[in-house]
Amino acid sequence: MSQPLSININEEGVAVIKIAGDLTGPEVEKLKEEVILIEKEIENAFSKQGKKLRALVDVSEFSDNYDSGAVSPMVNLVSHNRDYIEKTAVFGASPKATLVGETIIGLALRDNFKFFKTKEEALAWLVS
Repeated sequence: MSQPLSININEEGVAVIKIAGDLTGPEVEKLKEEVILIEKEIENAFSKQGKKLRALVDVSEFSDNYDSGAVSPMVNLVSHNRDYIEKTAVFGASPKATLVGETIIGLALRDNFKFFKTKEEALAWLVS
């Protein structure tokens, strides 16, 4: 089973989150577990840094295949991070992934996200 969601806090204190592959069937259960781990990692990084983090989300390897059961854990993650993330740049999204992402962001009542075609554009906005 692949890892649909992963995180790395880089040396600049940016939470680099990757969403890859399918979010269907058994991957949805794995996603739920990973969301809990990522929430804790973001809380720990926030406590360590003493300030809100910036997040860079890479969806360039997301297949666009997902079950409706994957939406709720993602809404929970985005909602949970409201208190810990200053702003989020997403890159590599297809039109379908952008629509799904915007829906998740709306359901989580967040407004500090922006979508970009390239990682370079996303990083430039994130550090501005």
